[in-house]
Amino acid sequence: MFFKPKLTRLPDEELMRKIHQGSEAAFTELYTRYSASLLRYFTRMLWNNRTMAEDFLHDLFLKIIHN
Repeated sequence: MFFKPKLTRLPDEELMRKIHQGSEAAFTELYTRYSASLLRYFTRMLWNNRTMAEDFLHDLFLKIIHN
């Protein structure tokens, strides 16, 4: 049996590599790590418009999946 590192311990670069290989678990980990703080950031930058901030957040993560 091989040791598989927990995704929570992997650096972002490794998660991105796994995402580009099709790992949904890696994407979920990256989303979990950054979605809340990015949503707060986008909300502040977009004049406290949460709906617009959510759209930006979703667009960002879609780009991660498709690129």
